[in-house]
Amino acid sequence: MAHSMGNIPLCPWVHLGSHARVAKTLRVVATGDNNRIPVISSLKIRSQQRSAVSTTWLFPYSHSWPADKVLIQTPTTNYTVKDYQHFFKDIDFEDGWEMRQDTEPLVSALEPPRVAIHCLYGSRVPTAEGFLYTNFPDTDPTLILGDGDGTVNLLSATQCKRWIGHQTQPVHMLELEGNEHVAMLLNFTTVTYIKTVLFGP
Repeated sequence: MAHSMGNIPLCPWVHLGSHARVAKTLRVVATGDNNRIPVISSLKIRSQQRSAVSTTWLFPYSHSWPADKVLIQTPTTNYTVKDYQHFFKDIDFEDGWEMRQDTEPLVSALEPPRVAIHCLYGSRVPTAEGFLYTNFPDTDPTLILGDGDGTVNLLSATQCKRWIGHQTQPVHMLELEGNEHVAMLLNFTTVTYIKTVLFGP
């Protein structure tokens, strides 16, 4: 059992988690993200956030995100999953491209795990799926919102369903409407579901 990014280290043994990754990581690398903490400047923590290899690892993956889905819009350029090298060059952080190249192959395929899967995910919480910049990359962007749990986009959270019919073991999907990314861990439905799976009805 794991949650969010905690699923990723398990992938050599079992493929789990938000496989398609999350759009908000592009904003973290471009501008920094203070998680709505008003006394912390996003720009001041940007260099620290860029140093975390896990951030570029969590960029959306081309095997799951539409190739024409614009993740970042600027007055001069639109960036999709096919434009990461250009993106890193434009934000003057080409080390980020090297970091992405190092980590992308670690979890690239979405092969069926060949074990029973219980995939619980939050939905119907406004979740950033794109960013509109007027002065790129040194000002906070306008968020383009979609569906998800406030952190993980629904497109990513529901990747488990790709395995339905592609393995003999069952794949169970449970949508938790209105559940935020962290709050879902303490949700009564989540806890009850896990207890039922572990200990029976």
